[in-house]
Amino acid sequence: MAQCAVTETILNGSVASEQFFHMFLKCHICNNEFDEGQKHTRLLPCLHSLCFECLNKTKVNDQLQCPTCNVTHSVSNVDETCPRDNTRRDLMDFVKVKHSLMTVCCSVCPSEIAIHRCTQCAEFLCDDCQKAHMRVSATRNHSLFELAELKKSNNVEAFCRPLMCSKHPDTALNKYCTKTTCRKPVCVNCVIDNCREANDHKIENIDSVANAKRQLMKDQISNTEDISKQIQSIINEIKDEQNEILSMEKSVEDEIDKTFDSLEHILWNRRVDLKKTLKSNVLSKQSHLKAQEDNLRKMKLDIEESNKFANQAVSCPSSPAVLQVYPTIQNKLNTLGTQYFDKKPHEMATFGFNTKGLHSEFQTKLVGMTNIWSVSAFPPNCKADVGNILEQNKSANVYVKLRDFQKLAPFKESGLNETNMDIVVKDPTGNETKCWRAMKKGSTDELKVTVKPTMTGRHALLIRILDRLILQMDFESTPGLKYPGRYYYAIKVDIKVKKPLDKSNLVFELGIARMSAIGNNLVVEGSKFAWSMIGAHHVDCDSICLHIAHNNHLLYHEVLTKNETGSTMERVFGFLLDTKSRQWKVFDHKIEKEICVVESVDCSENLYPVVAGNNPNSVEVTATFMKV
Repeated sequence: MAQCAVTETILNGSVASEQFFHMFLKCHICNNEFDEGQKHTRLLPCLHSLCFECLNKTKVNDQLQCPTCNVTHSVSNVDETCPRDNTRRDLMDFVKVKHSLMTVCCSVCPSEIAIHRCTQCAEFLCDDCQKAHMRVSATRNHSLFELAELKKSNNVEAFCRPLMCSKHPDTALNKYCTKTTCRKPVCVNCVIDNCREANDHKIENIDSVANAKRQLMKDQISNTEDISKQIQSIINEIKDEQNEILSMEKSVEDEIDKTFDSLEHILWNRRVDLKKTLKSNVLSKQSHLKAQEDNLRKMKLDIEESNKFANQAVSCPSSPAVLQVYPTIQNKLNTLGTQYFDKKPHEMATFGFNTKGLHSEFQTKLVGMTNIWSVSAFPPNCKADVGNILEQNKSANVYVKLRDFQKLAPFKESGLNETNMDIVVKDPTGNETKCWRAMKKGSTDELKVTVKPTMTGRHALLIRILDRLILQMDFESTPGLKYPGRYYYAIKVDIKVKKPLDKSNLVFELGIARMSAIGNNLVVEGSKFAWSMIGAHHVDCDSICLHIAHNNHLLYHEVLTKNETGSTMERVFGFLLDTKSRQWKVFDHKIEKEICVVESVDCSENLYPVVAGNNPNSVEVTATFMKV
């Protein structure tokens, strides 16, 4: 028998004793060890365990809340919902022996130390009981193991005690009834009494059934371990994202500080400039007033000195002397009395600091021009709707729905315009072209994106936020046929058979049709305004064949590849639409060979290329428009 993970854990000693006992061998409520009485183990649907006594105490109105995970279980039928877990009995004995600090007592004489174990009786025996065991005929041939040897070995089978039938206590459960209403271990007496095959009961060997169930559990364990690895991978991604968020927080904080430091510097420089301007204006006014003052003082001094001299002349007693200087004095005084000077100061204290609307406007501008944007777009919930067909060199609107993990609008605090989002179309050559985008009118989470493919072939619409890919949507661009004229285009088709097709299963369809014929139809073949060729399983050839038909008349048939797993095909088909002659011609593009001509094509309305793949579970089909 293969060792279970719990056994390996014990052998490797990777779980501390008390932790292991609490996890597997003790009730999660009373913390007592499980026994064979009222404290026997009951397994809850969440795979946590309670003793039978605590289970009955905890259950209220057929509801039981697990004390470990807090999940509530409906337990109207306790035995069915919370079965007795007899795997713990053997595990308890195994741990008692393997744990070096535990003394194992005799099952018959509890006061004595056990030195043997009987596999059949599942009992620990002291020396006297072992000897008595060997003397009694009923137990003489039982398998006895020394505990000292069991402590060293990994013999799990030595601890496997037989499970007895509850209806026939002397008989071991060694059969299994597989009937839907039964499905349980039974003893031979139960088979005779209740589980007869005549009553639709089917009895199988219990070990065979158990081994099959073990394998199923191993497969499920393997599956859940894979899921656990995926979960751990996502947890790692979450941790990385948390660290990235913290790093981004520091980066944005630094950017905020740098921006406002720069603004402070700008404000400081403006303060200095304003003070310089103020000082210049003050100096100019002061200079003008000083010059005026100096000139007036000079005039005043001249008057005072002239008046002193004239007063001295007036007081002179000599008339001849006075008359000799009179003309000069008179001229000077006349000049002083009639000279012009400004009666007001040349400058006034008329200047100030204009801040009209500064605080309110500055605050408004600052709030409007600085903000923190945040987007919680969850890629699995984000979708884009391209519509049916995108034409080369023709603009089309694509509606993109962005959602967070709760399927709510992803924009926080600010709207789309402040978000560092790039929306581009990547053409078949790898070149990217930015797309015009705007929030759809009346929406808070749906974008209207204008897409204009510049060539035919497979394109990708990419939406990134801070170089993080949020959404990628692939689409094909068709030539966009206009009338009248001759138009040639080519499509490369790759086929790989994953498993053989049944009957006449369709693989692909290539053609031209009016938009009304395309719609949501899976195929356009047979439609009034559609002309196409199909690749399908042909029963007579037992191969995937090319069929071209028109008006119920087969125009062309060719085997493309075998209907076998692993079969492949690669072909490039060319198509020429001549609207004047109303012909649609099909070519083998690589060898430039005409395959078929379809006549009487109605070109009175626009026609569009049709490309479709079918039965993806059986055949992998890739169709790509080629640059011609």
